[in-house]
Amino acid sequence: SNKLYIHNTSGTPLIYGDFSGSAAADSRKVGINKIASTYALEVNGSVDAVAYYYTSDGRLKHNVETLDSSLAKILQLRGVSFDWNESGKHELGLIAQEVEEIYPTLVSTNKEGFKAVKYGNLVAPLIESTKELYGMCKMQEEQMARINERVENNTRDIASIKENDSQRDAKFEKLLHLVEKQQQVIEGLQKEIKLMKSNNK
Repeated sequence: SNKLYIHNTSGTPLIYGDFSGSAAADSRKVGINKIASTYALEVNGSVDAVAYYYTSDGRLKHNVETLDSSLAKILQLRGVSFDWNESGKHELGLIAQEVEEIYPTLVSTNKEGFKAVKYGNLVAPLIESTKELYGMCKMQEEQMARINERVENNTRDIASIKENDSQRDAKFEKLLHLVEKQQQVIEGLQKEIKLMKSNNK
């Protein structure tokens, strides 16, 4: 019958396989701790593996474009903590319906209407948003460098003005001292003139 069914005492099959369809149509399915209905492999439980590799060879792709506005879109996503209804286990993650509004291609819906997220594919917008943040930081660094340069130039100008003011003050003090001396000479001459006049009388 092209089907595999390994029974479990809970009533849910330990392993379920349906191989009646064609591989090209992705209709052959295997389920672990559940009956697979939508995807080639469905697991009800945690999976432990050394590594997962995604097929990503550029020769298998076309219409390749760099993502834009990634930072704005990532900022619209909401990271949440939650408890699973069935197991009560506490987890961190995203809400598929919210992700679907921003990145619909990262969300799929099974035959029962439940949604799943391709978490691994979020790496692409995260990388581009990181680049955007880096670009913003570089722009701010350049702006700060220009501001610091202006501040340094202004500081030098102020120091030059103060130096010029100091030189002017020194010249003014010197002139004032000369004026005071001349005033003393004039006062001395005035006294001598008065004395001469009084002697002539």
